[in-house]
Amino acid sequence: VSPKNIKELLELLEPIALGELHLTVEQFGDCTIGQIDALVAGYLRRRDSLEDLMICYSALPVYQMHMKHAPSYKKLTAHRRNRNANRQMAAEDVQYWKNIIKEAKNA
Repeated sequence: VSPKNIKELLELLEPIALGELHLTVEQFGDCTIGQIDALVAGYLRRRDSLEDLMICYSALPVYQMHMKHAPSYKKLTAHRRNRNANRQMAAEDVQYWKNIIKEAKNA
């Protein structure tokens, strides 16, 4: 999902900031996009760590006990590699946002 304006960007970020990141409305309003990106990255690292615990100490043992060919850890965490591969913004979106920032600086 690539937002096309500030309103869409805020609508995308607000539920994450007020939900998973546990920010107050005031804290969210004071954050820069870079700070929110860093907070989201930290949240994802914590979630991945908890998921690792669940996979290693719960899911894998159960799979191995009940299945002839249990999935590997690598297969169970493949969605993380897909998430990181799709992190790049499309070139036209980068240019779009650069133009908005440039116009805002000139205003």
